[in-house]
Amino acid sequence: MFLFSTKECSQCKRVENLLKKAGMQFEKIDLKTADGLSRLRCMQIFELQAPILVFSEDPLRYLDSGHLQALSDQSILDVIR
Repeated sequence: MFLFSTKECSQCKRVENLLKKAGMQFEKIDLKTADGLSRLRCMQIFELQAPILVFSEDPLRYLDSGHLQALSDQSILDVIR
């Protein structure tokens, strides 16, 4: 699981804390770095607004910032489990 985030993003902190509290393994990737942006593009994701939570690579499944903001914490966990 990958969390593409930025340092100043409050929704990124919310999702990061949620994943940690749930004991879920994930890699946090800074979306403002060339490497982070490249990794996102290699997954064929062209969103730029953080956070982006990739919870499956095959098939590709992710929640973008709009979905993450609209969903409750429990709904996010239900979707990614």
